[in-house]
Amino acid sequence: MNWIEVHIDTRPDRLDDLCARLEAAGVTGLVIDDEADFKDFLENNHQYWDYVDDQLMQEKKGLCRITFYLEDSPDGYNTLARVRMALSRVKQEHPEYGRLLLTMESQGCDFLEPNHCDLYIATMDPEGVSRAMQYANLLRQEGFWVEYDLLGRSFKSQMKYADKIGTSYLLVLGENELTTGNANLKNMKTGEQTPLLLDDSFVDSFTNVAMYGMFDGVMDEISF
Repeated sequence: MNWIEVHIDTRPDRLDDLCARLEAAGVTGLVIDDEADFKDFLENNHQYWDYVDDQLMQEKKGLCRITFYLEDSPDGYNTLARVRMALSRVKQEHPEYGRLLLTMESQGCDFLEPNHCDLYIATMDPEGVSRAMQYANLLRQEGFWVEYDLLGRSFKSQMKYADKIGTSYLLVLGENELTTGNANLKNMKTGEQTPLLLDDSFVDSFTNVAMYGMFDGVMDEISF
């Protein structure tokens, strides 16, 4: 059986709350590593260490890591979906928590290898490109594959490119959308359109929609 190894990096003072939420999402067997553990390991084993890489020390500074394992199976994906939704809710309810970084590793798990674009942002003018760049950078930090046009292609050409790369969602940023601050996010598989506000809530709103769509057919009903 293959396993998905999941890591969540966060601040030490947020650890207890995150562990409780993970357990509520059905995750067990949590392994906790923090900066203090790393320093203690180095101190108690200094006879084996002549040099410690500065980059490694910097990576450990001020962070702790939660690690757990899920089956590479529909049940495992179900649990992973609950975890990602729980993290999204944490970021909405507690913005002071800062960035929560989730990474995954697996042996022989195609699920973790993205084979299509998550979001294509179609633009009409330089203002739209600027806004697309802003949203793309923010969403890429959350692990999404986001594309937008930098070649000045026509709208029709952009649609052909979006279809070619198999994007899951399409967002059009035209004059009307930028003026009103409202846009529709189109699910390219179902055709369903979800209204989104083009404000500070955009990244969280897209994440919520994308997480439900990503695990469609796999997830049970989720409640927190």
